[in-house]
Amino acid sequence: MTGGPFPNWCSFAPFIFFDGRPYETYDSVIIQQVTFISETYFNYYIKQDNGNNPKLQALVKKIHDMGKLVRVWGISDKASSWQM
Repeated sequence: MTGGPFPNWCSFAPFIFFDGRPYETYDSVIIQQVTFISETYFNYYIKQDNGNNPKLQALVKKIHDMGKLVRVWGISDKASSWQM
């Protein structure tokens, strides 16, 4: 598993898997090597976050609809953040 920007996805062996990004477009071959899609929480931050974050919920739905897992990094360490 590796992450980061990759200019030529096809140059990697098929046993190498990637941490994808929500703004990237993947073809049907490359998406098979994307294990999960990750994004920083700060792009979805709401100042008075009460656990209801429609923008983040839409991201999660989009990624789950692709059949992929979501990894949100940099999230606040509090119970309301964990309950999504």
